[in-house]
Amino acid sequence: MNGFFNSLRFRFIASTFAWIAIGLVLTGLVVSALFRAYVTQGFHEELQVHIEELAALTRVDAQGDPVMLRQLSDPRYMPGGSGYYWQIARHGHTTIRSPSLVGRSLSGAPAKGPSIVWAEMEGPSGKTLEYGMTRPVRGGGPPLQYSIASDVRLLDEILDDFDKPLAGLLVAFALVVLTTGAIQIAFGLRPLRRMSDAIADVRAGRSSVMQGNFPSEIAPLVGDLNDVLEVNSAIVKKARVQAGNLAHGLRTPLTIILDEAERLAAEGHTDSAATLIRESERMKRQIEHHLARARAASVDRTPGQVASLRETITPVLAAISRLHREREIAICCGDFPDLLVQIDAADLGEILSNILDNAAKWALEA
Repeated sequence: MNGFFNSLRFRFIASTFAWIAIGLVLTGLVVSALFRAYVTQGFHEELQVHIEELAALTRVDAQGDPVMLRQLSDPRYMPGGSGYYWQIARHGHTTIRSPSLVGRSLSGAPAKGPSIVWAEMEGPSGKTLEYGMTRPVRGGGPPLQYSIASDVRLLDEILDDFDKPLAGLLVAFALVVLTTGAIQIAFGLRPLRRMSDAIADVRAGRSSVMQGNFPSEIAPLVGDLNDVLEVNSAIVKKARVQAGNLAHGLRTPLTIILDEAERLAAEGHTDSAATLIRESERMKRQIEHHLARARAASVDRTPGQVASLRETITPVLAAISRLHREREIAICCGDFPDLLVQIDAADLGEILSNILDNAAKWALEA
């Protein structure tokens, strides 16, 4: 799990999700604000039209009381508690109201002059958008005060009806975009997975270089890694050749020294011969030890080394059989599944040779 949180995949997905969330929140706020402005503007324009219609339908009777020629064309001003109200007042005369007020009154505060003015006022059932104006009466006397209002809750309900589906759509859109983004990220990172598999093949010895088709952005890196592997392999091969040359160059003088020691021992110089033999054997062990360490270190640093156990052991068994043919021992190998060993074939052959040679030396004759 910690590996996932520290991966490129998680970083891409997290950053994509963050940008999607920020973008959709801002989009939702902007769209909601634009819709609110649009609906609010529609409310204001509608109230202005209705207050003008209200003034056009109003007359004054013989007693100076305001009367309506007919009801407004919008039926929402009729039902009680509908949220749409109108009121016509004249100082010292009867005030008439829309049926929707059900005996209650509007504040009439905005009706202070001939210009249409609006304000958010406390209405019969909460906050209202209230418009008001005054018009003079033919023949003089107090002017008529026109008021028309709509509950703010009606505006809020329209906005809520819009915001809830909008939020759901934005969340659904975010999920679709995030899923699409995750698929794109997985597709885009697939070459890195192939690159990891190619490296695993090199480590396991299934291939000596990274193989496969990679995008143009990754291909140069793969090429550089393959160049490094080839150079490293060449260095190891050269080191093994130098190690072999060194071993050959040192073993020959040691062999001569041992022969000379044996000659001295035959001539009776046993003490000197024993010293030479002992020190020569010590030098030989040291040389073999350090050469083996050099070979092992070079192989450990080289990926792609692999050897077949069946192919390596077959010639070794044949050589051991020839070497110990004078002894009455049987050297054979049963049928076994072939195995791949992560080691250089020459080193595996040397290991098997030492083990089988020792086994043949100490095996009991039939």
